[in-house]
Amino acid sequence: MYDDLSYLDYEEDNDFQNWYNIECVQVIKDLSRQIRTLLNYRASVIYHRLRSNEINNDSKGIVKFQAKKYKFESLALSYIKLLNKLKDNGITAKRFQYLLYFRNNVNSSLLKDLVNLTNQLFILIHYFSEENMLLRPAFFKVIMKIAQEACKTRMYLNRQQFEFYEELCGDYKSIENEIEMLNPNPIQQKNNRKKGEMVKL
Repeated sequence: MYDDLSYLDYEEDNDFQNWYNIECVQVIKDLSRQIRTLLNYRASVIYHRLRSNEINNDSKGIVKFQAKKYKFESLALSYIKLLNKLKDNGITAKRFQYLLYFRNNVNSSLLKDLVNLTNQLFILIHYFSEENMLLRPAFFKVIMKIAQEACKTRMYLNRQQFEFYEELCGDYKSIENEIEMLNPNPIQQKNNRKKGEMVKL
């Protein structure tokens, strides 16, 4: 029955193996990190509900966090400016992938910058997911907003991963809403109280 297995003979395709090692393995690692990041933030929200009011006074940790926070804010600002610049040039999200095929396009350098900025932001978003964000809800909300925008960029830059990042974007929006409920904006909270008082009158 198993004597003739000649149809299983094949020549080893080194080019395919190299491509797999470079491209596929990297994509798997990246998507795996994205899932870990999301789960970390989900766990943070749960812990945030049950947290005590203890404050971590680790000065070294605070200094390191502030340095990363400054870098994130700087990258986020550059990212938002670049998105606005692309928008001013008439490049909408749906055209990102199309334009990436044309490297000689006048705007190709802007798109390459967008890819690099998005990658750097995702690395820092992952870093913050492994840190204690609980005492910094305002910054937590900023991270969630930038994470959503980065997901939208990835959605249109890689159509094969569109659905993954579309769902991830929705998950980050859900986390943002939960954090908003746990830590409402003081001004909004005050306005809501005033509205309640007016209704009672």
